Formats: sequence, C-alpha cells, structure tokens
Amino acid sequence: MAAAESINHATAESFQDYVRDFSDQIIGRTFYEGPDLEQATPHEGIKGEEVLSELIVGDLAVRYGKTFESRADQLEFKPKVLKVEKNKVELMITPKDFETSYLGAFRKKGQDDEFIPFEGFIMNRVFSKLRNEIQHAFWRGEAAAAPAATDLLRETSDGILTHAAALQAAGHTVVPVPGGVYTEDNILSQLHDMYTTADAAYQYGLGFNFNMSPANALLAASAYALKYQREPVINPIDHSFSLEFGRGRVVPRPHMAGSNRVLLTDMENLHYGYDDLLDTANFGFQKDIRSIKFWLDFNFGTQIGLTDDDIFVMNDLP
Repeated sequence: MAAAESINHATAESFQDYVRDFSDQIIGRTFYEGPDLEQATPHEGIKGEEVLSELIVGDLAVRYGKTFESRADQLEFKPKVLKVEKNKVELMITPKDFETSYLGAFRKKGQDDEFIPFEGFIMNRVFSKLRNEIQHAFWRGEAAAAPAATDLLRETSDGILTHAAALQAAGHTVVPVPGGVYTEDNILSQLHDMYTTADAAYQYGLGFNFNMSPANALLAASAYALKYQREPVINPIDHSFSLEFGRGRVVPRPHMAGSNRVLLTDMENLHYGYDDLLDTANFGFQKDIRSIKFWLDFNFGTQIGLTDDDIFVMNDLP
C-alpha cells in the first residue's frame, strides 16, 4: 500500500488491528526497552496490590550428624507490597493533520525499505512517549497528596527515589556526604564508603551498581581521570564505567537527573508492576467524524525489594 493510501484507509478498525498485530513489540518497547526497565524486575497482570516475597537463604551446609536439625534462620521471607495505580491515555487522532509529516518521513526513508503504515507511524510515537513517561515515573514518581484528575503519570504513584526517601525517614542507614555536596575531591571516596557498607556477598555481583544522575556520573568520571591520570572506559550502550574496586559500575540514569541520591543495589531488586497493557478491555479506538479517538487504561507502580542496610545502600542526599 502506498503512503498516501495508508492515510486514506486509516480507520478506527485499522488502528485497532495494528495495535493487536504488534502487541508484543509494543509492550516490549514500552515496558522493557531501555537500560532501566530491562534491568529491573517486571510484574505483569497486577490489578491492585501484590506481595513480593523476597527470600533470604542463610547458611545451609553443616557437619554431618545422624540427628535431623533444621535451623530457624536458614530461610527468611521478607514481604513487601507492590501497589499499582490506575492511569489512562486519551488521544484524538486526525489523520489529515499528520499527512505531510508522514509522507515526508516515508520519502526520507525510501520506498525500497520496509513500509511503515500510517497507523504504525502514529502509534510508535505515542508509545515511545509513553515509555519515556513510565521510565520517569519509575524513578521520580511522587504520588500527589490530594489526587486530582489532572495528575500526570509521575504524580499517581511513588517511584524508586520517593521510596528511598521514605526509607531514610524511617531510619534506614545512609552513608553521609560531608558538606552535603559531591565534588571531584570527595565523590570517589564517598562511593568507596558506600561499597564497603554493602554485604560482602553482593560487592562482587555483576548487577550491584552505583545508580546516579548523569551529572554526578560525569563528576565521578572526571574525578577518576584526575586521580588515575587516564579516562575511564565508557560502555557505549549505557555510558557506565568501572571503578577500581569491586565489580560494580557507575551507571548514569537519565531520569535521576536533578537528584543527588546515589543508590547502590542490584537493579533486579527494583520492581515495577503493570496490568496487561493491551488486553482488549484496556484499550480501544472509536471513529468520530474526521478523527479517531484512542483510549488506553493501565496500572503502574514500583517498589524496592530487599531494603537491608547492606543490600540497599544509599547516601543521605535527596
């Protein structure tokens, strides 16, 4: 089908069919793609709350003896509640409004390449923007004290940084930053202090990383170059780099921008929940004269799994 024909044949049904046909890719791009969500632990199909039963396994093997003796501290369950909140997306799509931009993108791409129908051109952009909002809410979400219909996604539920602040307020041990600010002179020693606070079993875990804002990651890289007289080796995918202790890496998280909080933990210890995004009961398209209405209902929420002081290590800066 030619590009112009794709626009002319765009209907509520064709949009609905496109989303259904490509539901796996859409869900993947929206909820799993990117260095943040693909490393955290997802929970699909949550409607309200789910209890996360984190299991701590203690020492198991002991010297042989004939008597059966199990110890009470070998298995320890630490329940945490992952709560999701309802959210919605509502759009009015007028195909003719996007005709020139779609045709321009089509011509630029070249007709010999894989054809992208008009429905895909629109919905790919919609879900790309939704993914960005979800990732922001994952880190920076802060539930409004007085819920309102105008609340954005980031205002409907608490994100990881808000959970961390609540832990600190409840007495969670934090690593203090002298003077309340990171500098080239102190940031590496402060990260080392956090590292030595962590449980020895986690210090050499591949995913046990320093998660921080891009600005603080850049400061750490500058301090590294100053101290060791060489630039750190930057991973081109997530822009992370290793330090000279342990296996943990400094990982800049774009949606932590504006925060000076540093979290040292395995990303799999950070959880997020959602319902079946593309369940037919959760989305739909409806014709409205020259336009098409699109609506999507979905749940979203986050939680930190294990919060022991030596497993979830953080500084004292907000």
